Amino acid sequence: RDYLKEALTTLKTALDQQQTPSGIAVTRLIQALAMKGDVENIEVVQKMVNGLEDSIGLSKMVFINNTALAQIKNNNIDVAIENIENMLTSENPVIELQYFGLAYLFRKVIEEQLEPAVEKISIMAERLANQFAIYKPVTDFFLQLVDAGKVDDARALLQRCGAIAEQTSILLVFFLRNAGKQGKAST
Repeated sequence: RDYLKEALTTLKTALDQQQTPSGIAVTRLIQALAMKGDVENIEVVQKMVNGLEDSIGLSKMVFINNTALAQIKNNNIDVAIENIENMLTSENPVIELQYFGLAYLFRKVIEEQLEPAVEKISIMAERLANQFAIYKPVTDFFLQLVDAGKVDDARALLQRCGAIAEQTSILLVFFLRNAGKQGKAST
């Protein structure tokens, strides 16, 4: 049985009956679609919940991160990276740069050990920092490397892009979130 098709049907039925789905349910559906590489149905869900994002607490980044992840799962790494770069360097950004968080995408790509994507994402993040002075992506990537225990990779990235150390607000949020986690002190 295809549980994702059933979930899509259930979401459509609920919306047709003027019921409001929970943000977490919609997020989990989008994430599951991304892990299957289903870009088309992520777009379907986005259209279904259009206008409800704020009321159900759904970030636009959920769609951006998971669409990129689905594209990467389909070996369309270059398309995913180009779309992200275009959004970040556009004169009319979809989301303000300080809220454009790619940590979820970076974490999933690292966890899934999608090495060609990890390498290309690193190059993209460094390019955004060095050519456009957009430091959030490279800082998010650095922190995901640290969180995944890839300390040597994180150290090398920090050496190539020293501006990461200057992103105090992003670093502070990361450290505050992780301060209570067991076993993270060694990094």
